[in-house]
Amino acid sequence: MKKILRFIVPVLILAIAVAGFIALKTSKEDRPIVRSEEVVWRVNTVEASLANNHPRLTLYGTTEAATFTEIKSTLNAGVVDVLSHDGDNPEKGGLLIELDSRESTLLVSQRQAEIRETDEKIRLEEIGYQADLDTLKREQQLLQLKRDELERIMQLKGNSMVSQSAIDQARQQIENMQIQIRGRRQQIDQFEPQKRRLLAQKERLQALLEQRELDLQRTRLVAPYQAIVHKVSVAVGGRVRSGDTLISLYDPQSIQVRAQIPRTAIEQIRGGLDRGEKIHMNGTVDNSPIKAVLTRLIADRVDAVGGVEGVFEIIESEIHPLPGRALELSVTLPAVTDTIVIPYEALYENSRIYRIDADGRLEPIKVNNLGWGSPLDVTGNESTIVVSGANLRMGDRIVTTHLPEAMKGIKVRYE
Repeated sequence: MKKILRFIVPVLILAIAVAGFIALKTSKEDRPIVRSEEVVWRVNTVEASLANNHPRLTLYGTTEAATFTEIKSTLNAGVVDVLSHDGDNPEKGGLLIELDSRESTLLVSQRQAEIRETDEKIRLEEIGYQADLDTLKREQQLLQLKRDELERIMQLKGNSMVSQSAIDQARQQIENMQIQIRGRRQQIDQFEPQKRRLLAQKERLQALLEQRELDLQRTRLVAPYQAIVHKVSVAVGGRVRSGDTLISLYDPQSIQVRAQIPRTAIEQIRGGLDRGEKIHMNGTVDNSPIKAVLTRLIADRVDAVGGVEGVFEIIESEIHPLPGRALELSVTLPAVTDTIVIPYEALYENSRIYRIDADGRLEPIKVNNLGWGSPLDVTGNESTIVVSGANLRMGDRIVTTHLPEAMKGIKVRYE
């Protein structure tokens, strides 16, 4: 009996549980099915109007001096005086630094003395030449007399009135005179080569004198143009060697702006320059506005991010900017056809915008961000951008409200 009860009790418990579950399920009230409604986002839009627009780039550049000069010493000399200091504005030709000129002065005097000595040698050669000409003339006359005398002696010999020794003596005198005349002529012939040699020597000494005079002038270092002193590298009492930098300065009128230009804008900028278009820039240096125009691209200096450098010539500025100043600048690019201007908030991931299709749903469009579409604000709050895209159409309704989860097919509503 106990074995039967041990088997029946679990079965009864299980049967009661199943019956209770069935009873509860059949007594459950039916609830109505709740269907979720599709969310419709309210957005602002603008109508696409394809036109020619000038994009603007925000660039970062520095000022630099196109005319920058380092004046170096060509002498070994001491520094006597320093008349200009960092930041001074000397006039063209103004004295900057004076070096010890005593050694150079002595060398100039030495070369001048050597030239005077050579001049005296030339003068003596000319006197000797003139004396030789006069002497030659007299010697030739004397030779003719000796010949006449010999002729008379020979006539007397026929009459046995003169000895043979007298004839030999006369002939010897004629021979000696001829030798003397040949020597005189040789000496006269040497005059022109000797004079040319002395003149060449004088010319060489003159060049050395001019070099020493130039060295003497270089002891007084002057400004090559109206400049601003960048740095003075010497002090009074110091000694400099040839090649040492003494002072550096620059022309304030030559200040220009150099800035990195993104590679994506190079083709457009180069095309504008080739067409003769002016590419203008606006910026601020030391709280002073400046305007500049792009003059050239430095294509051989590619930077690490793939851009090249552009050089801007300043055309309007209230001050002369100092070199090495960093600035933010806005560059107006040449006009691009078939572009639209939209608020920056309408752009997603810098390459996509959304328009509303006929069913009121979002449709993505791939675009190129060409730059800002409004003048650069001093606070950096640019509001619009210029974009282009192959699928843009005139009259497209472009969504300008930035949706956090924007995607294709989202239902939207606009007024």
